[in-house]
Amino acid sequence: FLSFILLASILTHSWGGQYVPRGLLLHLPYREPHLTFFPLIQETVIGLSAFSLAVLGPAGWFLFHLPSYKKNASEAN
Repeated sequence: FLSFILLASILTHSWGGQYVPRGLLLHLPYREPHLTFFPLIQETVIGLSAFSLAVLGPAGWFLFHLPSYKKNASEAN
């Protein structure tokens, strides 16, 4: 912050005018981002579905095959 003040004072005194910060220059005016409700819900549903499939898929496969694991374990004894 101190260097900004120092730079501003140097620029003001060297050109003899008042230092005016220019800011960000864009070729288009700034527009607020337009978020609608539906894409946000859609994104959430897809994310939660993928996460639940990734977590519950292997657990469901294991529980579905659990009787065959029990049968194979009893035959080995």
